[in-house]
Amino acid sequence: MGVTIKDVAKKSGVSVTTVSLVLNKRKNRISEQTKKVIEDAALELNYIPNKSAQSLVTKKTQTIGLVVPEYSYYYCTDLIYSVQTACQNAGYFTILSLTDSDSDNVFNILNNLISKDVDGIIFDPSMLVIDNQVTNFLALIKNASFPIVCLSYLGSQLPANSIIPFHRQGAYLATKNLLNLNHKCIACVTGNQIYNLSAEFVAGYQDALEEAKIPYQEKLVFESSFNPRSEEKCDLEGLIKNGVTSIIAASDLIAVKLIKKAVSSGIHVPEDLSICGYGNSAFSCNFLPELTTVNLHLDRIARKAVNLICKANKKTCNITPEIIPPILISRDSTIILNYS
Repeated sequence: MGVTIKDVAKKSGVSVTTVSLVLNKRKNRISEQTKKVIEDAALELNYIPNKSAQSLVTKKTQTIGLVVPEYSYYYCTDLIYSVQTACQNAGYFTILSLTDSDSDNVFNILNNLISKDVDGIIFDPSMLVIDNQVTNFLALIKNASFPIVCLSYLGSQLPANSIIPFHRQGAYLATKNLLNLNHKCIACVTGNQIYNLSAEFVAGYQDALEEAKIPYQEKLVFESSFNPRSEEKCDLEGLIKNGVTSIIAASDLIAVKLIKKAVSSGIHVPEDLSICGYGNSAFSCNFLPELTTVNLHLDRIARKAVNLICKANKKTCNITPEIIPPILISRDSTIILNYS
């Protein structure tokens, strides 16, 4: 059996109650000298607090649930790492749940986490088809006894406690950059447009084309898979023959798969075809050519989400939605196009 609070009390020469008040940081009138004696004794004995016992006192488990898509469009490991780091810095543990696109399954996962009395949940619903269940999800978020922070729209709804990347602006920036590089015929490769992310991404692409007075062509928009194990099916040779000089992709992973296919087809990137990714994943600057991409500030979003949970639990803030603007990261996979 490990060192107990009774052992610390015995070594300190004070009562168990006094030790409990000091080590659990509860309000008390104990002198600073006595506090130091107790803390020194705990350190010397290598006392490790019982988190379960503490949670009974504080009504907090110091745990945050993270619910994200299994095949996520721009991050997975990046977001998980950012959230876990933010949680550790704030003194929280993380419970991770990877989901599929089944709304009922995700709803059950959220309910299961709620039953475990976590202190908050960070939830990314962007890969769900939940139009028929938006009301249920919104009710679940509203009625939870702790904050559930959304990282995407729920259908067309944006819950109050949301911190999301501005995907529409991200696609606009990617397209605008290629237009500024003199590309006039730009293709867009995204995920299934039944997902909010993909619909927003295409809308941002359209915004940039409209601003440049270039007609939108539906035939230049292609659906791909965010699954890292799938092969890219986009016909790059056919696109180039039809005048396409560049592509924006809805994730760095899709962009890398496009580059891989280009290489196997004898197409040079960026000389023959400029390609822009999305998400500024960790590998994007360690790929040849280094990937032009859009930084969604996942680390900032993670910190804000964890901080929102901390503040909401302390009832020190009014929760309002926040949309984080992205920035373009220009690298070697895109170049200025010179028409001869």
